[in-house]
Amino acid sequence: MLQFKADAEKELKEIHEQQISDFKETWPKTLPAPFRKVSKRVLEIRDQERHLIYMNRYDDAIEYKNRADRLEKRDIDRQRDNFNDQFRRNLKTLRDAQKKELLALSAKWASKLDELNAHAKKDIENKKRNIELLKSKLLLDDASRFRLSDYEG
Repeated sequence: MLQFKADAEKELKEIHEQQISDFKETWPKTLPAPFRKVSKRVLEIRDQERHLIYMNRYDDAIEYKNRADRLEKRDIDRQRDNFNDQFRRNLKTLRDAQKKELLALSAKWASKLDELNAHAKKDIENKKRNIELLKSKLLLDDASRFRLSDYEG
């Protein structure tokens, strides 16, 4: 019985490891489009940079470009952090669900073991009762045999 439980737990853990492996493999390695968006402010600065270039104000345009690059990098870093946080949350959700499955399996086996123990205890009680009945029957048979032998003699 305990071997069946150990085998079931081992099988479930292998399934869980495969689920986590699959989850990690299917998670994108690069930032998906929704996480590569830059702020409205970066777009405004890029627009100003473009206008400065059209006006031949290249030194000012370089300044705006550098500023936009810094803000864009900050935005992308923040989005990457959000993406990684989402990955960790989803992975934690998966692991929590797996933990619940293991607990449910353990509870199922504990319940089954309790049920088997109760059945075995009841069976033992019945067998003890049968033994006592047989003992009393043997004692009655012995007693009646002795009584008959007393009269025969």
